[in-house]
Amino acid sequence: KVTVSVLYWESPMPPTAESAIADFADIVGDGADARYVVKKPIGSGAFSTVLQLEEKATGRLVVGKFMDTTSMGEKNRRFALAEAENASKCKHPNIVEFVECVERDGKLLLVFEFADAGDLFAQISSRAPSKKYFREGEILLIIAQLSLALHAMHKRKMLHRDLKSPNVFLTMSGLIKLGDFGFSREYDQTVSDNVGSTFCGTPYYLAPELWNQAPYGKKADMWALGVVLYELLALRKPFSGSTMRDLVKNVMAGNVDPLPSHYSPELRELCMSLLSLEPDKRPSVTEVFEN
Repeated sequence: KVTVSVLYWESPMPPTAESAIADFADIVGDGADARYVVKKPIGSGAFSTVLQLEEKATGRLVVGKFMDTTSMGEKNRRFALAEAENASKCKHPNIVEFVECVERDGKLLLVFEFADAGDLFAQISSRAPSKKYFREGEILLIIAQLSLALHAMHKRKMLHRDLKSPNVFLTMSGLIKLGDFGFSREYDQTVSDNVGSTFCGTPYYLAPELWNQAPYGKKADMWALGVVLYELLALRKPFSGSTMRDLVKNVMAGNVDPLPSHYSPELRELCMSLLSLEPDKRPSVTEVFEN
């Protein structure tokens, strides 16, 4: 079982929260017919407000993501609409459960299950100052469950395209949940092929082939898994830079510091193989389990 302390990033109620809720007052609020009541804010972004909600009928805690697609560009609007569609198709114990989507006049409400122990990024950040390293068994449990989540997606001819520690959610039961399908996409052909061409994701986790503006497939998700594994081992990201140019330069050169020696050679080798610059040299999910 992975040992976690419950950490959440919370902020004051965002200024846009009231208007976001107002758009769905019949669903979220104090009205007799509303299905959810607001518990507390979780965060907000350029186009979204995220709140913790409680389902009135069951008392279950869920996450409500409110988005205004009318203020988005066409590309971001497509990503927002695809998030609900793709999340609804991925039913797996290691994937955040999609509950429902409501759309009206360009406003979206996405409801997901609530992970009750925060996210992996918060755990890594809390351990880093004191170098409180994860136990190897904990790391293996996390990577095994993330691999199962990726395997389920890849079988559906889908790429996640934004695997990163803030999108890995933890539960007190020990289950690891992969979430945030904002950049995910389903394809007509197997993702073993280089089916992707859109440049998207989070810079620290982008595979070299994306920086090269080359087609990519599921091995780009495996690279991101390698970045997360490195974070778990070293309590920091493998690649950094004072500018975006420096970051890309370090990624393309494979400039990675050695991993802590107290971990087994096999685990360290697995991490470095996932961070191979050539996609064909990165292990598949099946090979990760074999290792």
